Amino acid sequence: MNISSRCILCLLNKEEAGIRACLDEHQKAEYLKDVMRIMLEADPADTMPWISDQIRQLQPPVPRSLPDYAKIKTYFNTILLEMEPMLKNAIEQEVDPLSYALRLSRCGNYIDFGAMDHVDEDILRSLLKQVKEETLDASVYQRFLSQAANSSSALSL
Repeated sequence: MNISSRCILCLLNKEEAGIRACLDEHQKAEYLKDVMRIMLEADPADTMPWISDQIRQLQPPVPRSLPDYAKIKTYFNTILLEMEPMLKNAIEQEVDPLSYALRLSRCGNYIDFGAMDHVDEDILRSLLKQVKEETLDASVYQRFLSQAANSSSALSL
């Protein structure tokens, strides 16, 4: 995968924070080298969730200390559910509702707690406002439309 520099840094920071309680610097360094090795050896077709799963299979020097995201996820899910009627209306008003809906769905990636180090409500709202100005890659979108026209079902992840 062509992992962005921000993804690399964020993932390393999360892994380091998760093993911070380990007092043995050598063990911590070896573990983080293993994390980096997984990222370096990732195939271009590998996705970030797959890479993260490979990292989770590593044995950290101490049990990982992960934040409990349940409350935060519930909070952001509630915000978006409250916005649903407004978002639905905005989609329906667009010349190309599908394109707009796809662009909106990308904002949902922002609240992916596996990918983001910190999620901020103001940034989420700002991203949602920017959707009108965003575009989809025209050739990719046309290919998607062509494939969708010949499909009997679709899966959105």
